[in-house]
Amino acid sequence: MIIDLGLKPIPEEELDRLLIILERNARKTVFERVHKSKITDLDISIELNMDEVLSLDFEIELTIPEMSEQEIQDLINEAMDKALYAFEHELKKFQKKETK
Repeated sequence: MIIDLGLKPIPEEELDRLLIILERNARKTVFERVHKSKITDLDISIELNMDEVLSLDFEIELTIPEMSEQEIQDLINEAMDKALYAFEHELKKFQKKETK
């Protein structure tokens, strides 16, 4: 999923913090729903493109043998939604702080 954030450049330290928030929230959502021992593969890929505008490529790959493909996809969607919400919330807080 590629998301065009349409923002001006953000300091690298802040971007690192935001990306950590994104990944941690995705993992947290997955691990809240499924015990770690049942997951055979969890790969979270985040790419940030900082050309003229900021864009984010965020993907989750998940393998859980005991779940159907639809259940896994639903969990991936939920994890991405919650992680993006936390990311956007922190990004807005940063933007408000920068405009003061």
